Amino acid sequence: DYTHQSVPMPGARSQPRFSSRPRRPSPGVKTLAVILGVLALVGGVAVLALPAFLDAERYRQSIAEQVRQVTGRELGVRSPAAISLLPSPRITLADIELQTAAENGAPPVPRFRADGLVVHVPWASLFSGVAEISAIELIGPVLNIERGENGALNWDWLK
Repeated sequence: DYTHQSVPMPGARSQPRFSSRPRRPSPGVKTLAVILGVLALVGGVAVLALPAFLDAERYRQSIAEQVRQVTGRELGVRSPAAISLLPSPRITLADIELQTAAENGAPPVPRFRADGLVVHVPWASLFSGVAEISAIELIGPVLNIERGENGALNWDWLK
């Protein structure tokens, strides 16, 4: 019969090398963690608060001017613009319409209407004040196409 007996070796530690008690992080690691946490908190607050400091009306006017330059038509926006930064910067216009030019003294007629227009912009354009458009999404678009007596479509001007 064999019996097991523990015999300490000369120069060996009496305590186990790995303890079940967690090691405390060094002061440098703690400081780094606190700095990163504060930066993340400040960044999060800035991203959430920044839209309140941006002039959404200026961007709405900039978008309407760009549409006028491209199409020659007025973009009617019936509600204020809203700016969102997450998940990417964008300007949302609700209840929009694109009108035809007034003809024969008649008032302009809306030829295009949408429940919303979402304009995606690069981060840099948020600080320049001019909405540089990188992408456009239409929400609930309605296009009014008519053929005149001469056979021309009311959208022929858009060629």
